[in-house]
Amino acid sequence: MSWPEEILNNVTSMVSPYGNRPPERRMMDYGTMNTRTRLCYMIVAGQLITLEVLSLVARRRARKADQQNTTSSRGTAPLADLEAELGYPGGQRVKFDTLSLELIRFLGILNIVFCHEGFFRDLQGNLEVMADCGHWWPSIFFMLSGYVLYHCNRTKTEIFFGQFVWRRLVVAYPSYFIATLLSFMGQSRPWECFKWYIYNKHKYHFGFTLMDTWSPHWGFPDRPDPNMPYTPNTPQWFICSMFFLWLGFPRWFPLIRHCSNPMTLLALAWVNLFLIPTFLPTDVFSKYSAWCSWPAFIMGMALARVAPTIAYAKCMSAVSRVASTLSCITILGIFLKWNPERSGMWYLYFHKGCFLTPLFAIIMIFLPTGRDFFMRHSIFTSRPLTYLGEVSSSLYIMHWVVKDLLVKYWRQPNLWVNVAIQLAWSIGYHELTKKYINRRATPKKITSGAGERTIEVELVKTAS
Repeated sequence: MSWPEEILNNVTSMVSPYGNRPPERRMMDYGTMNTRTRLCYMIVAGQLITLEVLSLVARRRARKADQQNTTSSRGTAPLADLEAELGYPGGQRVKFDTLSLELIRFLGILNIVFCHEGFFRDLQGNLEVMADCGHWWPSIFFMLSGYVLYHCNRTKTEIFFGQFVWRRLVVAYPSYFIATLLSFMGQSRPWECFKWYIYNKHKYHFGFTLMDTWSPHWGFPDRPDPNMPYTPNTPQWFICSMFFLWLGFPRWFPLIRHCSNPMTLLALAWVNLFLIPTFLPTDVFSKYSAWCSWPAFIMGMALARVAPTIAYAKCMSAVSRVASTLSCITILGIFLKWNPERSGMWYLYFHKGCFLTPLFAIIMIFLPTGRDFFMRHSIFTSRPLTYLGEVSSSLYIMHWVVKDLLVKYWRQPNLWVNVAIQLAWSIGYHELTKKYINRRATPKKITSGAGERTIEVELVKTAS
């Protein structure tokens, strides 16, 4: 068979109807470079190269415009606040409180916790259905991270790379390092697992470098020994992918910040979500690789650029009172009534957020305004609920570690006891990190105004 015929056959199998995919379509052959994997890597490389070129052009145009404005003595000071961006007269305040999204973040993490519990025990009824939907949340969190990071820096014209990345590493790396060390204790052969993770011939980088998902086998290989996992703490793949996105944020920020048509950019980012499920195999590369996580992140950044404009448009006054509630009801209905098989084409579309990101985007646009009639702003921004959002990052990075330790030393505890212990452990760890680690990354001066104040504080909490 010729090379073009092989490509045609592979593309045909990739876009074949749901349920008719060949077995080899469901998982790439680890360590084997074939026509399908070459096609996959070329598509992702083309996407990233295009993004970098557009970002480079945007940075150069922005700097050239700044130089021209400086020469003409007009100046290009950053926007003072949301009111200036929306064109509101002086003295008129605009509510855009992103702390109202904290409960959504906690519920998503809790869904993932139950999803991981379902790997090791039989769940029943709606709990099983909801738990299996935990696979769909990572893309939503990538979008939320891009959304929050842009919001925190929306009044700036440029992001300083070193300062930005260092501030996030100060918060994220200690949790990554501690969770990895603790995860070795949950293995039956901790020392062998530690040596395997540090370095071996099957991987392309050293351990503890926040690069577990940067190279084959993308953090989830076909393990030669079940007691020597490539990534001991499985949820760490998200932190490693976020590190990749943090490195790109200072370069991508000017593209979003100075784009003359951000709505088009938002639509293009959403369309890019469909390319990976359509052409890439449903394997660990397409689901967990850092190289495949950027479209949702860029979509979140573009959404943050246009969210206040959409939310405070005159035609959205009535819509904003029920939009968030209706979106949540729709998401819940999808979770309960639609659960595609993991080996099918539709599953990866949900995993990459193709259908769910627009629904969550509606929540991110309208809920921070505090106008929703049912999802009351005073409730969603109350101290108990925002505290759950604060704890969610610790719960995500620590729950797998606690689960392994409980299974090793206490067999298989009751489901609810297990989850309660994981939550208690995460709360204790959160309080320790807040006191000794996170305070180093907390801004000494917080911008005035309700909206800017809350998003500055939220940045520190979502950094890990």
